[in-house]
Amino acid sequence: MSRYGKEKQKEHMELVRQALVVKPGASIYVIEEMLKKADRPLHLHYILKIRNKIESERKVRFDRRKVQSRLAEMQDKMEQVQEKMWKILLDSRSDDNAKVRAGVAIMDMERKFFDHQMDAGIFERKLGEFEVRHNLTVDEDTKRKIIAAMQNYGIIKVEAKTIDAKQIYDVPHSGGTADQ
Repeated sequence: MSRYGKEKQKEHMELVRQALVVKPGASIYVIEEMLKKADRPLHLHYILKIRNKIESERKVRFDRRKVQSRLAEMQDKMEQVQEKMWKILLDSRSDDNAKVRAGVAIMDMERKFFDHQMDAGIFERKLGEFEVRHNLTVDEDTKRKIIAAMQNYGIIKVEAKTIDAKQIYDVPHSGGTADQ
């Protein structure tokens, strides 16, 4: 395809694309005849290269759309489940075991969804490098709920309005062989 300039190649791609729209499963011979009738003849091998390029573009475009659609669907479901988990976590009537399981479920869902996004190529893993970028923000309502839950469990002091690294301390653990 290097025999033609970029503009001419784009024009040829559009001609072949139009022929494929009219006859979706057309062979290169059918496309060649269609182009001859339109008074725009092209060589068979050149048509083959263009058709293969168009098909590969279609596959990539379809795959990306399908992956993004699936990720959006997963995110919607995850957000619905997380909303219920937050209700359990913040409900004073819930027992401690249920609250811990809800908290673990929230973190696990986030981690798994992030892994799926990494697999889809939305984020890039840089092995061997350590790079921290904080671009995620939490709205004020969610921040208050998190602080209230952390205060409820004694992770931060009750009078604290914001989370400071100095205020976080080890949560005492109940049970286990080390405590006995």
